[in-house]
Amino acid sequence: MKLSEVQTMEDYNQMYAERGVKISAKMAELKERGEVTGTIPTGYQKVFKNGRKAVEADPEKAPLVFELFSLAASGKYSIVKIADALYEKGLTSRTGKSLSSATIHGMIHNPVYMTGLAGAEGLVSAELFYKAQGAIGARRR
Repeated sequence: MKLSEVQTMEDYNQMYAERGVKISAKMAELKERGEVTGTIPTGYQKVFKNGRKAVEADPEKAPLVFELFSLAASGKYSIVKIADALYEKGLTSRTGKSLSSATIHGMIHNPVYMTGLAGAEGLVSAELFYKAQGAIGARRR
């Protein structure tokens, strides 16, 4: 059904519901094949392998992400201090700015850094991941 053929609001809603189902199915298919969809988290990079999009650790940023978790886990640094220290070493947002407190907090709580993404290994161990969360949580209390 084309948009020009839409007669009623019900037809319109059904058309977009069907489109949503098709998009969801395609995204699930890509994910099942190990292909990447969406934004890649800081510390990983998109690469092309065998004609397909894949993900691997970014050789420049992955060590800095590991350092982020290590600093957080130490309990000695605030999120702002961590952001400042890593900005000086080159860990920036996509726009080249210092990572925001919200971004760093989100990274510390994103299990992708522990479990990996689309075939790429995690950047930190489970022990470091949970220790960083605990230390940051303790600083907030």
